[in-house]
Amino acid sequence: MSTQTSSHARLTYRVLPVNGLWKVTLPGDSVPDSFHVRKEEAIASAMRLAKRDGAGVVVMRADGSVEAQLAEAGPR
Repeated sequence: MSTQTSSHARLTYRVLPVNGLWKVTLPGDSVPDSFHVRKEEAIASAMRLAKRDGAGVVVMRADGSVEAQLAEAGPR
């Protein structure tokens, strides 16, 4: 019996403020997926990526706390 899970089973894109911009990224990635001037643009971008990848979206505050969970990660 295998205990391995798909590497895509728990993808969650994070939207977070960085130096006056909004960054869309996956935890552990060294390169962000995108940067945006407006929070709404960053959220829309993250939602598109999440839909494509069957992932979740979490909006973070500058202090690292969760502001909102907009989409739950689903199995691929």
